[in-house]
Amino acid sequence: MFRRDGQTLTELEQRLPMTRFGVMKHLKVLEQAGLITTRRRGRGREKLHFLNPVPISGSSQDGSTNAAVLPTATALAPAT
Repeated sequence: MFRRDGQTLTELEQRLPMTRFGVMKHLKVLEQAGLITTRRRGRGREKLHFLNPVPISGSSQDGSTNAAVLPTATALAPAT
């Protein structure tokens, strides 16, 4: 998602070493944490996933980070 924003679940699944269900669970956690946003494409069920740059660019107001979300964010980072 860092290299190409607005990807579908299928596009993300193809690039990651985990099952579709695993990717769905990670995306749900990231969306609940406000780190990604989604937008439906057309009238279908397909959703595009976008990084939310506001919480990613800094930490929370009290200076802490969300440690529970960091492993998920790392799992969805592009492999180099």
